[in-house]
Amino acid sequence: MESIRDYKCLSCGAGLRFEPNLQKWTCDYCRSVFEKAELENFYNQKEARDRERAAELGLEDPSQKPVVEMDSYHCKSCGAEIVGDPETIATFCLYCKSPTIIKARMQGEFNPRYVIPFKIDQKKAKELYAKWIKSHFLAPRSFKEDEEIEKIRGVYAPFWLYHSDHVHVYSAGVGETVRTWRSGNTEYTETSYYDVVREGEISYQNIPVDASTKMEDRAMVAIEPFNYAEMCDFSMDYMTGFFAERFDENKDQLESRAKTRMDEYSKEKVRSTIQYSRYTPSMEDVSYQQINGDYSLLPVYILTNIYQGKTMQYVVNGQTGKIYGEVPISKGKLASVAGIAFVIFWLLSGLWGGIFG
Repeated sequence: MESIRDYKCLSCGAGLRFEPNLQKWTCDYCRSVFEKAELENFYNQKEARDRERAAELGLEDPSQKPVVEMDSYHCKSCGAEIVGDPETIATFCLYCKSPTIIKARMQGEFNPRYVIPFKIDQKKAKELYAKWIKSHFLAPRSFKEDEEIEKIRGVYAPFWLYHSDHVHVYSAGVGETVRTWRSGNTEYTETSYYDVVREGEISYQNIPVDASTKMEDRAMVAIEPFNYAEMCDFSMDYMTGFFAERFDENKDQLESRAKTRMDEYSKEKVRSTIQYSRYTPSMEDVSYQQINGDYSLLPVYILTNIYQGKTMQYVVNGQTGKIYGEVPISKGKLASVAGIAFVIFWLLSGLWGGIFG
């Protein structure tokens, strides 16, 4: 696994952060902007010089030193484990709002293969969420407060992306066509039955399954799709300025969920080729030669609210801006609306009675 590079501005030495809008690294102090290739070239040369210097002095090659994992902390309330950069010392738990220290890092089996960089920055994510939540008139007022919206945070969420070639799909059943006509005063209906068999092969790429038990599965599915054309090889460089969580469900544990999704897609694809008034399948089968999965990090913004003791998670796709979350109804607002509706009804009833009474 590559070591974490603490990227510094090549002009002033201040810390850099990844800017989603530019897809480049920026310095907040001197406003310098750098391309990934530019930074990689600089740090590759620096590491080469460090190795040469170590060899001249008879010291251990710094690149061969074992990667030391940073301190890892678990939320005492929900058990979430979060990965952050070396400067992240304290924050609130993204999932239950409990105070949590985040200082873990990725290594060994937790080294992702791919990453989709954030395309929406935090300011835009806040604007999207604010507009969305304020459109829910009956949502609790606390959900719409600026200080609450400010707590939204960008997280690289762990996913397994499954792919499988030569998926064999078979479907057999009975198709029906119905023809109706009239002759004189008599209506006739003719139903024809046909034996139907369909089979073929389908290949799947990048079927996503979220790999964290702390993420709500329904929310992760609801904010799909991601644009995988923008996916690239994993680099810790993209983590700057964001949080990241390690997976806690491995590839084998989640393969059945991926197969369920591929099964559904395959059967729907086959059914779409059957043009009858009605089709009743008697047998459907989907078989796989092999399924592979790649550990990847996908960009999401997360905001957690607690309402009447219930933790409610809101998720924004950090690439497309799509939002998902269940919005509770404020009993106070509902009562007010009901009261206003009653008063209006009462006034209209009185007016109506006065006119026609």
